Amino acid sequence: MTVAQLVQAMLLKPGNDVPHALARTLGGIPKTLDLMNAAAKQMGALDTRVATPGGLDGPGMSTSAYDLAVIYRHAMQLPAFAEAAGVKSVTLSGLTVKNADQLLTTYTGAISAMTSNTTDAHFTNLSSAAKSGHRLVAVLLRGEQQQYAMYRQSSKLLDWGFALSTANAHPVGQLVDQAPPVKPSASSTASSTTSTTDAAGVQNAADRSPMYQAFGNVGMPLTILALVVVLGFGLMVVRKRRARAARARRLAAQANNG
Repeated sequence: MTVAQLVQAMLLKPGNDVPHALARTLGGIPKTLDLMNAAAKQMGALDTRVATPGGLDGPGMSTSAYDLAVIYRHAMQLPAFAEAAGVKSVTLSGLTVKNADQLLTTYTGAISAMTSNTTDAHFTNLSSAAKSGHRLVAVLLRGEQQQYAMYRQSSKLLDWGFALSTANAHPVGQLVDQAPPVKPSASSTASSTTSTTDAAGVQNAADRSPMYQAFGNVGMPLTILALVVVLGFGLMVVRKRRARAARARRLAAQANNG
């Protein structure tokens, strides 16, 4: 199978073997994680830290709904990704792989949809649609398949968003195009130079990869693609210690009320 076929399958249905194979080709897991984290920082996804190439729960792994939307918007600017993300099913080596998210086949105007879950992250859903000249992305994190299935929850959220667009509601914020500039200081000059070099390395190091022809360019595009796939397919969105602290507070409150 080609790299493009593997990536297509990875977008349609969660899997951990493909990202690990691609990570090895990009120079190994540590190098791939460095590239992905540098790309997230460069795009302004400052709450994101990737710790595993396939999206399984890992130490300190985190992101936010805002960051996912930022990364997704960057990815959708890549023609190959935009085309692959909207595919409902594909046959690879005689095996038919279908999109695991039913929103793509049930929601009018759907552009793309991705879903998955892990024990710590619970259910994650990332979907987008276009109506009446508006394009929206809906991000659901730490969800549950109750009272409605996740794709139905996303559908309701998209409906609400399109209703706001029609009503010309005032926005409460906007997605950034890149990380905000940091004013350099004498003490931070060296570290700032290192950070800039790391960010530039996302493009330069990957351009030397044998996967250069995968989607036209394997540097920043493939790194963005990997970020979307990993984050959309079950990235641990709340650190374990925060979840444990929240549970402890709830138990304490219940004990006090009882």
